Amino acid sequence: MSSYLREVQKIVDEFESEDRKKLVKYYVQTAKSVLLDEREVKRSKFDLLNDLHTINADGINDVIDDVLGHKILQVRALILDLVDDDYTGDRKAVGKPEKWIRQIVKDAEETFDLDSEFGKQLFSIYNAKLLEEFCKIFTSKNRRFGAGGNQLLLNFYYYERFVTSKIEFDFQRFYDRMVSFFKDHCHRPRKELEKILDGK
Repeated sequence: MSSYLREVQKIVDEFESEDRKKLVKYYVQTAKSVLLDEREVKRSKFDLLNDLHTINADGINDVIDDVLGHKILQVRALILDLVDDDYTGDRKAVGKPEKWIRQIVKDAEETFDLDSEFGKQLFSIYNAKLLEEFCKIFTSKNRRFGAGGNQLLLNFYYYERFVTSKIEFDFQRFYDRMVSFFKDHCHRPRKELEKILDGK
């Protein structure tokens, strides 16, 4: 419970039953409108979402879904702004994780409260949605990854390391799907890419 919610609770506790219900309802409606506005989804919105979860507000799961959907749209815009490769080329060089994936990790560290159970639950839902968004952005029936796609996989291995250091999450289906979009003989083994990621 945030200090803000404690203050609201003190005020609400001063009222009798019917007025109390009206105040709580007003608080929930106001909080939902703040959560669903067009401003960027940052830590403060997740703190407010946690408050609604704490008081077991009606429709909280729909609000969570909407807020995380908005967050995914922001991440999509970031990716489309920063990615300048479609990874279909045959360049052989694979280097360090690219700026866009490092920015996604940094943003997740700043946005989610990964020390709380609720924060971890939100992050798990966000991660599932983000992996789906990665597939929408980077895969196409008409386009296959060339050797350049290995850089994309390295980026995802970097992201996976961050995620699995915070929560349990199985990435295998995601990787199977991504690898299925490679041209023949272009995909490099995971161990080889992880050595590059480790700087070896």
